[in-house]
Amino acid sequence: MDRPEHFVRRAVAFGHVSLLTADLDRFRRFYEDVFALRTVMIDHPDGMPFRRLAVLTDAIGESIRLLVFEVPGYTSGLPDDVIGRRGRLDHLAFHAADPDEFDAVTRRLVEAGASSGEVNDLGPSRSVLFVDPDGAHHNLQTRNPTWRPGRSTEITDPDLWQRLRTFGA
Repeated sequence: MDRPEHFVRRAVAFGHVSLLTADLDRFRRFYEDVFALRTVMIDHPDGMPFRRLAVLTDAIGESIRLLVFEVPGYTSGLPDDVIGRRGRLDHLAFHAADPDEFDAVTRRLVEAGASSGEVNDLGPSRSVLFVDPDGAHHNLQTRNPTWRPGRSTEITDPDLWQRLRTFGA
Protein backbone atom coordinates (compact mmCIF):
# COMPACT_ATOMS: atom_id res chain seq x y z
CA MET A 1 0.00 0.00 0.00
CA ASP A 2 1.33 3.45 -0.88
CA ARG A 3 1.75 5.93 1.94
CA PRO A 4 0.12 9.34 1.32
CA GLU A 5 2.74 12.00 0.66
CA HIS A 6 0.70 14.95 1.88
CA PHE A 7 -0.22 16.08 5.36
CA VAL A 8 -3.87 15.40 6.16
CA ARG A 9 -5.09 17.35 9.17
CA ARG A 10 -6.81 15.09 11.74
CA ALA A 11 -7.69 12.41 9.24
CA VAL A 12 -7.26 9.85 11.99
CA ALA A 13 -7.12 10.46 15.73
CA PHE A 14 -7.57 8.39 18.85
CA GLY A 15 -11.24 7.89 19.61
CA HIS A 16 -10.91 6.76 23.22
CA VAL A 17 -8.92 4.71 25.70
CA SER A 18 -10.79 1.97 27.59
CA LEU A 19 -9.76 1.27 31.16
CA LEU A 20 -10.96 -1.12 33.87
CA THR A 21 -11.50 -0.30 37.53
CA ALA A 22 -13.03 -2.02 40.55
CA ASP A 23 -14.35 1.32 41.91
CA LEU A 24 -15.82 3.69 39.33
CA ASP A 25 -16.71 6.40 41.86
CA ARG A 26 -13.14 6.57 43.21
CA PHE A 27 -11.74 6.57 39.66
CA ARG A 28 -14.06 9.40 38.61
CA ARG A 29 -13.29 11.55 41.67
CA PHE A 30 -9.55 11.30 41.03
CA TYR A 31 -9.66 12.20 37.32
CA GLU A 32 -12.32 14.89 37.83
CA ASP A 33 -10.47 16.50 40.77
CA VAL A 34 -6.94 16.32 39.38
CA PHE A 35 -7.39 16.68 35.60
CA ALA A 36 -10.76 18.49 35.55
CA LEU A 37 -12.23 15.75 33.37
CA ARG A 38 -16.00 15.58 33.21
CA THR A 39 -18.18 12.51 33.38
CA VAL A 40 -20.60 12.84 30.48
CA MET A 41 -22.37 9.50 30.78
CA ILE A 42 -22.76 6.53 33.12
CA ASP A 43 -24.43 3.40 31.81
CA HIS A 44 -25.81 0.54 33.94
CA PRO A 45 -26.29 -2.17 31.31
CA ASP A 46 -27.85 -5.54 32.02
CA GLY A 47 -26.18 -8.80 31.04
CA MET A 48 -22.69 -7.37 30.60
CA PRO A 49 -19.43 -8.53 32.28
CA PHE A 50 -19.14 -5.13 33.98
CA ARG A 51 -21.36 -3.25 36.44
CA ARG A 52 -21.17 0.27 35.01
CA LEU A 53 -19.52 2.16 32.18
CA ALA A 54 -18.58 5.83 32.37
CA VAL A 55 -17.35 8.20 29.68
CA LEU A 56 -14.99 10.91 30.90
CA THR A 57 -13.75 13.71 28.67
CA ASP A 58 -12.08 17.09 28.71
CA ALA A 59 -14.24 20.24 28.83
CA ILE A 60 -14.30 20.50 25.03
CA GLY A 61 -14.91 16.82 24.44
CA GLU A 62 -12.20 16.51 21.79
CA SER A 63 -8.82 15.79 23.33
CA ILE A 64 -9.43 13.12 25.97
CA ARG A 65 -12.01 10.36 26.04
CA LEU A 66 -11.78 7.64 28.66
CA LEU A 67 -14.26 4.76 28.65
CA VAL A 68 -14.08 3.29 32.12
CA PHE A 69 -15.61 -0.10 32.87
CA GLU A 70 -16.34 -0.97 36.51
CA VAL A 71 -15.60 -4.66 37.02
CA PRO A 72 -16.22 -5.75 40.63
CA GLY A 73 -13.09 -7.29 42.16
CA TYR A 74 -10.86 -6.23 39.26
CA THR A 75 -7.12 -5.97 39.89
CA SER A 76 -4.57 -5.40 37.17
CA GLY A 77 -2.21 -8.00 38.58
CA LEU A 78 0.63 -5.85 37.23
CA PRO A 79 1.59 -3.35 39.93
CA ASP A 80 4.98 -2.75 38.30
CA ASP A 81 6.31 0.78 37.86
CA VAL A 82 8.80 -0.09 35.11
CA ILE A 83 7.91 0.80 31.52
CA GLY A 84 7.50 -2.36 29.47
CA ARG A 85 6.40 -4.54 32.38
CA ARG A 86 2.91 -3.16 32.98
CA GLY A 87 0.86 -5.10 30.47
CA ARG A 88 -0.50 -4.25 27.03
CA LEU A 89 -1.38 -0.66 27.88
CA ASP A 90 1.75 0.65 29.50
CA HIS A 91 0.61 4.13 30.52
CA LEU A 92 -1.41 7.20 29.64
CA ALA A 93 0.34 10.51 29.12
CA PHE A 94 -1.71 13.62 29.80
CA HIS A 95 -0.48 16.79 28.11
CA ALA A 96 -0.52 20.24 29.72
CA ALA A 97 -0.48 22.94 27.06
CA ASP A 98 1.55 25.46 29.05
CA PRO A 99 3.87 25.59 32.09
CA ASP A 100 1.25 27.17 34.38
CA GLU A 101 -1.24 24.37 33.71
CA PHE A 102 1.53 21.79 34.13
CA ASP A 103 2.41 23.27 37.52
CA ALA A 104 -1.25 23.46 38.61
CA VAL A 105 -1.98 19.83 37.69
CA THR A 106 1.28 18.72 39.32
CA ARG A 107 0.20 20.44 42.55
CA ARG A 108 -3.16 18.66 42.42
CA LEU A 109 -1.42 15.32 41.85
CA VAL A 110 0.77 15.92 44.91
CA GLU A 111 -2.24 17.03 46.99
CA ALA A 112 -4.08 13.85 45.96
CA GLY A 113 -1.11 11.77 47.14
CA ALA A 114 -0.63 10.42 43.62
CA SER A 115 2.81 11.90 42.88
CA SER A 116 5.97 13.17 44.52
CA GLY A 117 5.87 16.11 42.12
CA GLU A 118 9.38 15.40 40.86
CA VAL A 119 9.76 16.79 37.33
CA ASN A 120 11.73 14.62 34.90
CA ASP A 121 13.51 16.15 31.92
CA LEU A 122 12.82 13.83 28.98
CA GLY A 123 14.40 15.83 26.20
CA PRO A 124 11.57 17.41 24.21
CA SER A 125 9.17 17.10 27.13
CA ARG A 126 9.03 17.52 30.89
CA SER A 127 7.15 14.84 32.80
CA VAL A 128 5.71 14.09 36.24
CA LEU A 129 4.91 10.48 37.10
CA PHE A 130 1.77 9.60 39.05
CA VAL A 131 -0.15 6.55 40.22
CA ASP A 132 -3.94 6.57 39.88
CA PRO A 133 -6.32 5.09 42.48
CA ASP A 134 -6.15 1.65 40.84
CA GLY A 135 -2.34 1.59 40.98
CA ALA A 136 -1.79 2.32 37.28
CA HIS A 137 1.35 4.35 36.54
CA HIS A 138 0.85 7.30 34.17
CA ASN A 139 2.43 10.67 33.51
CA LEU A 140 1.67 14.32 32.97
CA GLN A 141 3.83 15.99 30.37
CA THR A 142 4.42 19.36 28.78
CA ARG A 143 6.72 20.71 26.13
CA ASN A 144 10.28 21.50 27.20
CA PRO A 145 10.86 24.95 25.63
CA THR A 146 14.63 24.81 26.14
CA TRP A 147 15.21 21.44 24.44
CA ARG A 148 17.05 21.33 21.12
CA PRO A 149 17.74 18.19 19.04
CA GLY A 150 21.11 16.64 19.77
CA ARG A 151 23.39 14.20 17.97
CA SER A 152 21.19 11.22 18.80
CA THR A 153 18.04 12.91 17.45
CA GLU A 154 16.89 12.37 13.89
CA ILE A 155 14.09 14.72 12.79
CA THR A 156 12.63 12.83 9.81
CA ASP A 157 9.89 15.34 8.91
CA PRO A 158 11.01 18.89 9.82
CA ASP A 159 7.72 20.54 8.76
CA LEU A 160 5.55 18.21 10.83
CA TRP A 161 8.02 18.42 13.73
CA GLN A 162 7.72 22.22 13.73
CA ARG A 163 3.91 22.02 13.71
CA LEU A 164 4.02 19.63 16.67
CA ARG A 165 6.43 21.90 18.54
CA THR A 166 4.24 24.93 17.83
CA PHE A 167 1.17 23.04 19.05
CA GLY A 168 3.00 22.06 22.20
CA ALA A 169 3.76 18.37 21.72
